[in-house]
Amino acid sequence: MSVIEAAASTRQITEGVKAAGALLDLARAYDITMPITEVRYALLHEKATSPKPPRH
Repeated sequence: MSVIEAAASTRQITEGVKAAGALLDLARAYDITMPITEVRYALLHEKATSPKPPRH
């Protein structure tokens, strides 16, 4: 399911979807490294995948 499909399928707020790009643009404009925001943006907009957590 894409981010757009997920947002369309719920009446709830899809928090962070729109803000991730704006925040990343702002960080880059001020030469600030924000790795968590970069990963969030990649997961939401670049079809990156999250690794599976290690098994204990």
